[in-house]
Amino acid sequence: MATGIFQAEIDFSCPICQDIFRNPVVLSCSHSFCKACLQRWWSQKKIHECPVCKRRSSKSDPPSNLSLKNVCEAFAQEQQKASSRPEVLCSLHSEVLKKEEEQKSQMMKTRIEDLSREISALAETIRATEEELRAEDVAFLHNYTTAVGRIQQRPLPDDPQLESGALVDVSCSPVILDLNTAEPSLRLSPDLTVVIHQERKCRAPKNPERFEDYFTVLGSEGFDSGTHSWIVDVGNNTDWAVGVIGESVQRKAEIQTGCWSMWFHDGKYRAFSPTVKNKVLSVKQLLQRIKVHLDCTRKTVTFSNPDTKTVMQTFSVTVTEKLFPFLEMFNGISP
Repeated sequence: MATGIFQAEIDFSCPICQDIFRNPVVLSCSHSFCKACLQRWWSQKKIHECPVCKRRSSKSDPPSNLSLKNVCEAFAQEQQKASSRPEVLCSLHSEVLKKEEEQKSQMMKTRIEDLSREISALAETIRATEEELRAEDVAFLHNYTTAVGRIQQRPLPDDPQLESGALVDVSCSPVILDLNTAEPSLRLSPDLTVVIHQERKCRAPKNPERFEDYFTVLGSEGFDSGTHSWIVDVGNNTDWAVGVIGESVQRKAEIQTGCWSMWFHDGKYRAFSPTVKNKVLSVKQLLQRIKVHLDCTRKTVTFSNPDTKTVMQTFSVTVTEKLFPFLEMFNGISP
């Protein structure tokens, strides 16, 4: 893991449990702790004081530090993504990934440092405001306008928004297949990245998400924001389809809508969408790999040859629900 990410984990650790904050609360002295950790600490003490500076707390139920909570949750999600990057249906060069991860780690570090400064300034504002609000009667009324003005001038920082492609090579996103969606004739590899069609159906639970009328399997993750690309190695298969399918698409009958795909059958490449039915594409060479690029912002899905960078078809996507990568196989050759 990159040095920047490791340092950020230390900066956002609870002083009591030494782990990343969970449901953090902030005391009037500006120190923050996990809510559960602080309550356990206080349960062993006669006086509710700060475990760090020993300043006595005026509140037995301190307010939540929502900004710190949002930052820690975003950081934890990025850690999980970075640590669980699986091998997928695409070829990534290790040197490119290493360089990209270093760049994105530095980007996240800078963002976290900016948020840390905002949180510190906000904590100081809260502390000063609490002191003024503890004033009595006339003094309180005198300071009220000033206190409100100070709070309005320093709004809460926005929820952290991860930059496009953070810690992920957006030119080739990880795609892991969802075994629960696979038609019973399909067999998946142990790492869930390869699908093979077999003549004999296996025993599989009849769960709602499983396809029955199509030899189809979906990716485990759907997308409704950002841009995502993946490469499918179709090899020498002579009958296949790749693309994206809407989350609510019919799984037990013929698919009429909610599907944008490119498929190969009878030696011809075709494109299919709710408005374009089986358009024959002018592809002159036999394709070994297909790149699918989904742009949720522009609402487009593009199919191209990753070896020649040639775009073969682009569709406009008209749905707002999540779209899942899908792969359809009609023979017994592994993609």
